Amino acid sequence: MKKISVMYIIFALVLVVGLTGCSAVSNLIKSDPIKEMLLATPAGTLERMDATDVVQSTEVSPSDQLLFSDDFSDSDSGWNIIDDEYGTTNYIDGKYQVVAIKESSYNWGVAGQYFSDIRIEVDVDILDDNAEEEDGFGVDCRIQENGDGYGFRIDTKGNIAIELFYEDETTELVDWEYNDAVYTDGRTNHLTAICNGAELTLLVNDVEVASTTDYTFFSGDIALSVYSGSADPITAAFDNLTVHSATIADVNVPAASGGFELEVNNESDFTICGLFIVPSEEEFWSDDLLEDGESIAPGESRVFSGLPQSSVDVRAETCDFFTVNEGYEVDLNSTTSYDLAGPRQLLHQPFDNADGWPNGVVEGGMVSNSNGEVYSVTVTEAEKLVTVSSDFSGQDLILFAKASMVKAGADDMG
Repeated sequence: MKKISVMYIIFALVLVVGLTGCSAVSNLIKSDPIKEMLLATPAGTLERMDATDVVQSTEVSPSDQLLFSDDFSDSDSGWNIIDDEYGTTNYIDGKYQVVAIKESSYNWGVAGQYFSDIRIEVDVDILDDNAEEEDGFGVDCRIQENGDGYGFRIDTKGNIAIELFYEDETTELVDWEYNDAVYTDGRTNHLTAICNGAELTLLVNDVEVASTTDYTFFSGDIALSVYSGSADPITAAFDNLTVHSATIADVNVPAASGGFELEVNNESDFTICGLFIVPSEEEFWSDDLLEDGESIAPGESRVFSGLPQSSVDVRAETCDFFTVNEGYEVDLNSTTSYDLAGPRQLLHQPFDNADGWPNGVVEGGMVSNSNGEVYSVTVTEAEKLVTVSSDFSGQDLILFAKASMVKAGADDMG
């Protein structure tokens, strides 16, 4: 963790920042502030601006610049041509065909084009399917060199999903579910994927079917992909692809009266008693934004206004000062909400058995799995500290365990 809490303010530093900020805002306004807002990136181009001197967002028009297009009539337009264990990709009959042949695996081709905030549109047809119709196909954004990124999916049964690919794991940001906007009668489906800051939106045949937020990736390549749930191949043909810059209709631009706004949603199982939101450039976490006695219960939300910078770091603590969630460089130009996802459970050990733990005599004592219910540690030698460890390893962990003293030594020494 990069920050610690402090409770002092250096007046001289504040004065210097204030004086230099006035000059920066003056120059920015002269150079067309609306243009600067359109060019905001996850790093934040507005973060040096004083919130009292920026303009209202109501006059801003959506940006719709065409960044890239391909009708796949030119086989040298830059897309991957692949033939490997996962399948093939190639230009065929004026379309880009992707064939997936490995069971329970994706095959995809990338364009070699790198973008941040974009809207991708493409037509897709299924040419060959397996008998079980266990398939998936769609468009991807912010693809990294190792294949990580975001996938926007439909299947031939009419289901939709949004997925995160990260470190060889697939997380369904929006679970697969049926939506009647998907054509299942052989007609061409038109897909639109919007990757705008942390906001991810999927439209099928111009109907919005899914939307979510995620802060893992903010730029990368684009891809077209196909999934086969069986050993039988799946073939999809893509055509008429366009990439536009994402509109800024939902961009969180600070009003003249007071800074950025962020809604914090507690989606964890913990009550939050400490909430810190500070500019990303700050070294320290500063003051808790929740007053004494205030908390955010699971399922509740709280809006924090007057945030002076567009790029912030967020930290949430339980009432016992456990860190539940930390997020860095949250771009308030692109989002007005932040979800506090609780820590992911890595291990649950009910001790109905002692798998992964030592059992028997150890230095200074004994350990055992008593009645398949508890794990007992007994000290048999004076002035000895008996420690045991499992074969599980990890870092940055929160450990919860119930413990009780069954028997103390003489004079309660234990």
